[in-house]
Amino acid sequence: MFLDFVYQPIVESDGNVSGILVEGIDVTDHVRAEEPVRFMNDELRHRIKNTLVTVSDVAKGVFRSDRSQEVPGSSVSSPKASFSQSFLTRTMQTTAKGVARNTPRRPKR
Repeated sequence: MFLDFVYQPIVESDGNVSGILVEGIDVTDHVRAEEPVRFMNDELRHRIKNTLVTVSDVAKGVFRSDRSQEVPGSSVSSPKASFSQSFLTRTMQTTAKGVARNTPRRPKR
């Protein structure tokens, strides 16, 4: 059970505080509804980070070994650059499908 508490002073007409009003609100449903979203955001962040590291490593390898054939940002493409572009596209598609497929579903009540 998750509760959210609110504390307010009880102020008399003369300005003195005579007590404290404590109110507890049950926020269990709200917290549980956020769990799948939090999980999906963490999973997506993890997958994007891994994808970017992989793409960065591939790009470094392509440009390190293929500088004479291609200039970054140019329209001239080499086989290695084509490979890295298709790898990026496939990785992003796989990541998107994996996040959608692995998103936890709320149990039926």
